[in-house]
Amino acid sequence: MRGTPAYRLVSEIYEKLLRPEQETPFAVENPVFDNGQLVFFGTRLTAGFDGPATTLAYHLDSNGHARTLQEDVRLVRTSTLGKISALVVASADSCDEVMLCKAGGLAPIARWRAPGSVDSIAWSPSGEDLLILATGDVSRDAGIRGARVHTAQHEGPTWLPYFETPQDAQRWQSLWVWRLDRDSPRRLTSVGFNPWEATWLGNDKLLVVASAGYEEGSWYRSSLWRLPTDGSSGTILRRPDNQIGCPAASPNGAHVAWIEGVASGRSGVSGDVVHQPSPSDNSRANTNGVDVTHLVWRDNSHLLFSGIRGLETVVGEIHWETGSVNELWSSTSETICGWVPAASPAGSGDTLIAVESYEQPPALLSLQDRKSRTLLAAPAPTTQEFGQIQPISWEAPDGLEIQGWLILPPAEKTRPRNGWPLLVDIHGGPISAHRNRWSANLRAAPVLANQGWAILLPNPRGSIGRGQSFASAVIGDMGGADSFDITSGIDLLAQQGTIDPKKIVLSGNSYGGFMSALLVTRTVSFAAAIPICPVANWTSQHFASHIGWFDQEYLRASPSELVGPYLSLSPVFLTQNVSTPTLVLGGLLDRDTPSTQAIELYNAFREAGAPCALGIYPEEGHGLFGIPAYVDSAARILDWTTRYASG
Repeated sequence: MRGTPAYRLVSEIYEKLLRPEQETPFAVENPVFDNGQLVFFGTRLTAGFDGPATTLAYHLDSNGHARTLQEDVRLVRTSTLGKISALVVASADSCDEVMLCKAGGLAPIARWRAPGSVDSIAWSPSGEDLLILATGDVSRDAGIRGARVHTAQHEGPTWLPYFETPQDAQRWQSLWVWRLDRDSPRRLTSVGFNPWEATWLGNDKLLVVASAGYEEGSWYRSSLWRLPTDGSSGTILRRPDNQIGCPAASPNGAHVAWIEGVASGRSGVSGDVVHQPSPSDNSRANTNGVDVTHLVWRDNSHLLFSGIRGLETVVGEIHWETGSVNELWSSTSETICGWVPAASPAGSGDTLIAVESYEQPPALLSLQDRKSRTLLAAPAPTTQEFGQIQPISWEAPDGLEIQGWLILPPAEKTRPRNGWPLLVDIHGGPISAHRNRWSANLRAAPVLANQGWAILLPNPRGSIGRGQSFASAVIGDMGGADSFDITSGIDLLAQQGTIDPKKIVLSGNSYGGFMSALLVTRTVSFAAAIPICPVANWTSQHFASHIGWFDQEYLRASPSELVGPYLSLSPVFLTQNVSTPTLVLGGLLDRDTPSTQAIELYNAFREAGAPCALGIYPEEGHGLFGIPAYVDSAARILDWTTRYASG
């Protein structure tokens, strides 16, 4: 592939987007105000397209200059006393190190080697205790981070097997508290209690999302706990009907809030804000119709939230005593960077966000009094050579409004007489949403737009931003009404003459991979398909994936049933009339939709006689997000679409 015209073109375009020769990060996210300094994480290419991207922690000084911290720093938090900083440093053996340093310095005054990776750290409101959430020596990534399994390296030969038992004590995540007057932290939790998220509830208790099992699928059945730090037993505050996440407590510990909603995985819960004690009879807070994705308290009276409303990204604040909502920022022309929108308070009135759009790479903004100020911005391309994005909506067959985004080629290109060729990119989840994200986050999209393609990014039912009833409509109906939501959008573009109905290519990642594979078993009208990390066989998916709970809940069936959706919605069993040229891509280390799913799909389509190809990336997990694989997969998509849909 490296010597092909497709790879040369993709490399040329991504050289412009990612700027591997520059020291300025091409992506920024997670800005926080830490002891008077703005800290954020930025990603750079230090080895071009031949090596992985490097993510570094940066301080932004008052002159707008970004200064890197020590290499391999993953997390930074300074105590509220302003004297001690806690840094989490990654190591090659998957066991992170937590260092305590004097604020503003990097020389450790104490250090502790965690049993695995460290997911989060947080100082108590008093600034005297550090909370640490650590994995065991076998850790699991959420889907957006690749859904890999990491095993801490121990002495021994490399042939030793990966080994697992249901009672394996080393796989449980754990909570630790490190008092500043102690040499090392003390473990709070034990086997049988698996914390996924935790924050302080005052100075002597914790607010914890936890499950009774350590398996990734156990997360879906998590509850919210109040856990004392003195070692006494905790109590359950909430057993949700769906999923629960993002626990947040006011600094004085008097009020707690969290997010509840249907979720596809641990990558993030979006939905309603629930709180205790309630300032009114209704324990679900008013958020002006926003599906909330992140919560954090600014002070004891103001709860900062971020989320999605339709195609808008919104940042707002709830005044606790009155229940009133103050929207600080909302936009369709920009969105907040990252998998889920999140904002961070900075002092009494400022709010920090990292924003992007299809045409604008990530930038750091400060919000105050409904005005924004740019703190750091990467240079944007000087031309619109990757096309332009616009919101779009249409009516599904049952009359429901469906929304999405449409990318059209650059204005200087002339639309062909029969319309543009079209790539339909179906998002994963299914509980997720396409947003107005930077073009480099869309893999082959900017390359195809540059070459005269239109790209449709639909948000069918099951997407977030339209309320819980819209999101949950896909449960028990995957591949049902949501498939018609997608095809009706394609039909509209064809009727308008915008696209060429004979040059439509389907693609998508994860659930989008499943949908793009399923749709080509139902019709021969698509020119090509590129499922990425798909589900091909729901029965084998259930027993090979580490999120087996998902398919039972979303199919509303059991893999032990000999008939039903486990068979009728598995593309490998529906290949009788398949003829669409299909490129199947997967990651060998993927535990969400294991690479065997991609292999099954390829073999089923090959036996059916459809033109097909298979690519399994040996160092990639779920989503193929690593830079070498990301660029290579974009080139293979360009090559496949050129071969089967550009003639």
